[in-house]
Amino acid sequence: MGRPHHRTPRTEQLSPEWGLFLFLEAHMAEKISRFTILVRDMRAAQKRYFDTRDKADLSRAKELERKVDDELAVIFGGVRTQGSLL
Repeated sequence: MGRPHHRTPRTEQLSPEWGLFLFLEAHMAEKISRFTILVRDMRAAQKRYFDTRDKADLSRAKELERKVDDELAVIFGGVRTQGSLL
C-alpha cells in the first residue's frame, strides 16, 4: 500500500477563525525572518564597533539596537532599555 494522501482543506470550508490563523501564520514567518536579519545586522555592527572603536560604527550599532528594541516593544508591548536596567 502507498502512503495515505492528505488533503489540505479548501479555504471556503474553513471557519473565519481558521482563515485568520492561516493569514497570521503566513505573515509570521516573514516577520521572524526580518527580525532575525535585523538582529544579525545589529550583532555584526556591535562586533565591528568593538573591533574598530570608530564613532560611525558605534552610531550604526546604536541605530540597529533602537530598531531591535522597537520591534521587541511591538512584540511584547514594551521593553525597558539597557539604560533603565542598569
